[in-house]
Amino acid sequence: MNEIRWTGFRELRTATGQSILYSGREEEHHREVGLILKKVVRKTLLKRNLVNERIMGAHFNSRYAKLTVIQMYAPTNDANDESKEEFYDQLQQEVETTPRHDVLIVIRGLNAKIGEHNKGWKKVMGQHGLGRMNENGERLATFCGNNDLVVGGNLFKHRDIHKITWTSPNAKDRNQNDHIIINGKYRGLLMDTREMRGADANSHGLKLWSTKRKRREKTIFDIKKFRDPCVKEVFRLEVSNRFHVLGADDADHIEERWERFKEVYNESAKEVLEGRGE
Repeated sequence: MNEIRWTGFRELRTATGQSILYSGREEEHHREVGLILKKVVRKTLLKRNLVNERIMGAHFNSRYAKLTVIQMYAPTNDANDESKEEFYDQLQQEVETTPRHDVLIVIRGLNAKIGEHNKGWKKVMGQHGLGRMNENGERLATFCGNNDLVVGGNLFKHRDIHKITWTSPNAKDRNQNDHIIINGKYRGLLMDTREMRGADANSHGLKLWSTKRKRREKTIFDIKKFRDPCVKEVFRLEVSNRFHVLGADDADHIEERWERFKEVYNESAKEVLEGRGE
């Protein structure tokens, strides 16, 4: 959440057990950012980084992939270039300190219109947004491109009413200027993002694929067969051919490479030692 109107850098507990982490100025009530955490989520919080009244980060534990969330409130499109550059410099530092294997989610107050066309920006966004890209949108797209980030807000097709994140007081102007961003290597985890309409305010909703791996039955191979030189040679050729097809050595992520290695050797062993396909 952004513009929470509280001062200081603190954590509050609600009567229902939720925690509110917020970061704001001591002398003014504007531009504050915060996160509301359910009790079960608060237990997984490893650390928080209260950068300033515009940016805060939180690092969460998980059995399969740790999660870093960066909540922000960017300068508006009408703000001066100096304040925008200062904001993106601070955001860049926060992104660079995020562990490279974390799922990274950057959320909410970006104050940037990226529009419905992604020509030149296909790697960082889809084409289901609203309106036309503004100067802040160009800054955001450039930032995402430089950091292998993807804007999730316009990847999924929705009615316009589920894209609008800001409505003017007279209800004549409506924009999509807040977004959810994820690091590119975890783009496949993002199932959907949309605006959830409420009585008081709009809020983002997102769905992620579970990273929980299915439990596999353990296979025991008859490795005594490797005593036969012919079997050893057939196995070597099978492994070599599968590596060539899968491109196991081309994986960027160490865990992805390890999974491919296991797949190659397990499938080759099934083919050769169990006599599949004969």
